[in-house]
Amino acid sequence: MKKINLLVYSMLTASCITNAYADGSSNSTSTAAPSSAPAASSPAPTSPVTGTFDITNNYVFRGISNSDNNPAVQGGFTYTFASTGIYFNLWGSNVDFLDPHNHVATVEFDTIAGIANDVGKDFHYDINIDRYNYPRASSASYDELITALTYKIFTATLGYSTNVYGSHKKGTYYNGAINYDVTPKYALNLNDVTVMAAVGHYILPESAGLFSYTDYMLGVKKTLGQYVFMLQWTGTNGEARQPPLDNDQLVATVQVNF
Repeated sequence: MKKINLLVYSMLTASCITNAYADGSSNSTSTAAPSSAPAASSPAPTSPVTGTFDITNNYVFRGISNSDNNPAVQGGFTYTFASTGIYFNLWGSNVDFLDPHNHVATVEFDTIAGIANDVGKDFHYDINIDRYNYPRASSASYDELITALTYKIFTATLGYSTNVYGSHKKGTYYNGAINYDVTPKYALNLNDVTVMAAVGHYILPESAGLFSYTDYMLGVKKTLGQYVFMLQWTGTNGEARQPPLDNDQLVATVQVNF
């Protein structure tokens, strides 16, 4: 019951965790200035705080709408220790669903702690613990350990919880995704166009009234400065038994990064 991320986010993210981290390194050369000239100022350091703000027509998480197929406003902040890759993230969204005690959840507030780093040129890892909080429907709140490994354009994600959706039962989510940056000549001469595809499988405890299912996603995004425009098709194999929340959905999102 969370953002579709990335993404993978992820969307898984991914997804729906934004794990931005600052690059504290810099490469520069300088020459000595004449004694009468003012000293050159040093480059401003990269801020350890980053943020996102999203508007989407549907908050879909792992193939299922968490906003009852209605629009959602979302946003978050991440603080990253650039020297280690350790980060802390706060993220929120409006939601609309019932918890196990039939309380209506209207807000999701996620608290995340993790570590994310590049290893060499092509490999990246992100390991985090996510607490999904639903203030008005607390019995649905739960923790999840998420590991995402990326090699070039391929990302594999594993999520594991011992109390999935507040059921006091185990839940495991597997996802494989591709994010491919399209050469401009194949994208109407546009730069920064990425196509995305993902398939996931959620193993859920039927004894808690939950049903295992498979979800799918195809999408495209265009980055324009600090703005990201995304269009995604998402759906499931129907085994989640939550129509119309798990029907095929076309999700449009505008994101601002700051």
